[in-house]
Amino acid sequence: QFYFFYILLFVGNGAYGGIVSATAVNNWFVLKRGRAMGFAAAGISFSGAILPMIAMIAIVNSGVDGAALCIGVSVMLMAPLAWFVMREWPEEMGMLPDGVTAEPAFSCRTEQSGQTCNTPKKAGSACNAWPFALLLRTGAFWKLGLSFAMLMIGTVGVMSQLKPRFTDIGFSSLHAMTLMSVTALIGSVGKYSWGSFCDRFEPKRVVVLMALTNAAGLSLALYQNSMITLILFIVVFGFTMGGIMSTYSIMVAIFFGRDCFPSVLRYISIFLILQLAGYLIAGQSHDRTGSYDHAYMIYIGLDLLAAALLATLKPPKATATLKHQPK
Repeated sequence: QFYFFYILLFVGNGAYGGIVSATAVNNWFVLKRGRAMGFAAAGISFSGAILPMIAMIAIVNSGVDGAALCIGVSVMLMAPLAWFVMREWPEEMGMLPDGVTAEPAFSCRTEQSGQTCNTPKKAGSACNAWPFALLLRTGAFWKLGLSFAMLMIGTVGVMSQLKPRFTDIGFSSLHAMTLMSVTALIGSVGKYSWGSFCDRFEPKRVVVLMALTNAAGLSLALYQNSMITLILFIVVFGFTMGGIMSTYSIMVAIFFGRDCFPSVLRYISIFLILQLAGYLIAGQSHDRTGSYDHAYMIYIGLDLLAAALLATLKPPKATATLKHQPK
C-alpha cells in the first residue's frame, strides 16, 4: 500500500511539474520567456527549502500521518484554483503574450531555426511540424537532449550526496545540512538569473558558459582543505546548477517554436532518464575509493562534453508550420 501511494505521489509530481508548468509559461511569454521560466523553476527550489521545515513542524505536532494529510489537503485545495485561474493561451482572453497591449514584431529568437514567431490570433494550436520520426533525424534534438542529460547527471549526483560529502570533510550533520540548504537556495537564484540571461544575450552562448562554469564550480570541490574554495564551490556550483533546468525548457522553445514546445519537450525529456547514472557514479566512487572525488572528475568531464555539444548546436533544418486554428 505504501509503495502504491508513493508511486501515485511520484506520478503526480511529474504531472503538474515539468512539462505542464513549462508549457504554461511558454504559452504566455515570448519576449520575457527566459525570466518567466526561470522564475517558475526558482519556485520549485524555494519550496524545497521551505516546505520541509513546515513538514517537520507538522510532524512534531501531528505525527507523520497528520503531516501527510495536511500537505495532501493543501495540494488538493490548489486544484480548483488552478482550474478557474489558468488559461492555455493568452489569446483566449483577448490578450497577447507578455502582457503587451499591441502586437510587436516578436524577436523570440526562433528565427534562428527558420521559424517565424508571430503570435497566434486565435486560441487552439496545431503543431504537425515535429513528429517523433522527424525529431530522431534532427541533430538539435539529440544534442540538446544528451547535453542537458549529462549536465543533470552531475547535478543529481552531487546534490544527492552533498550532505555526506560535507560530513566526510569534517562538518557536523547540522552544519552539513545547512550548507546543502544554502546551495539549494543559491540554485533558486541561479534558475531565475540564467533564464534572464537568455532574454538578454544569445541563449546558446549562455548555456555553453553555464556548462563551463558548472565544471569550474565542481573542480573547486576537489580542494578540500580551504574554506575559501568550499564557499566558492557552494556559490559557483549552486548558481550554475540552478540554471540547468530553466535553460533546458528555454532552449527547447527557442529551437522548436512556441506552438510545438509541448510536443517536442515530452520526447526530449526522455533523455533525462540518464540522470539516474549520477546516483550510481557517486555511490560507486565512495564505495570503491572512500571519496566522491572520482565522481566529481567524471561530472566535470560530462560538463565539458555537454558544453562542446551545445557549442555545435545548429538550427533545425525543418521549418515548422505554426498555425493556430479556431476551436
